[in-house]
Amino acid sequence: MSALLAFLDLRIEEARRIRLAMDHWAARRALFVAYRRDLMPVVNDFKRVRSWLTDIRQLAGPAPRLLDQLDRRLATATRLLSTIDPPAELEAVQSSVSAAFHMARRASAIRRHAVSSRDMTLAWDASSAAAGALMLVDHALAELDRLTTPPPNR
Repeated sequence: MSALLAFLDLRIEEARRIRLAMDHWAARRALFVAYRRDLMPVVNDFKRVRSWLTDIRQLAGPAPRLLDQLDRRLATATRLLSTIDPPAELEAVQSSVSAAFHMARRASAIRRHAVSSRDMTLAWDASSAAAGALMLVDHALAELDRLTTPPPNR
């Protein structure tokens, strides 16, 4: 009988922890929704230049005339990102997105220099920076989804 009571106590405690986690998430939900709403235009800006970053990663471009446009778009998105204040739970997401934009701008600048100097080592450096930027933004979006999904209701 005491084993059964101990088991029930454990189950009750687990249910209380789950309920507390669900209540916490519900209380923070509005902040998460607002942050996602504010962040999505910045993420969409990144998605619009993703193909150019993929070209840099693959050592295939983009055309030199597009590098200035790429840098301007990334600079504008970076400024917008700096105005967004994330909830404490999502600061790592914000940091990852910011780092992705920084790496993307670096990839663009290095690619520009590689093209003007015909330096293949610089082209590879730009490729690495572009790959890092693409990876970071994908990781940040996966984390955003994970952290803003309500806890399971076992």
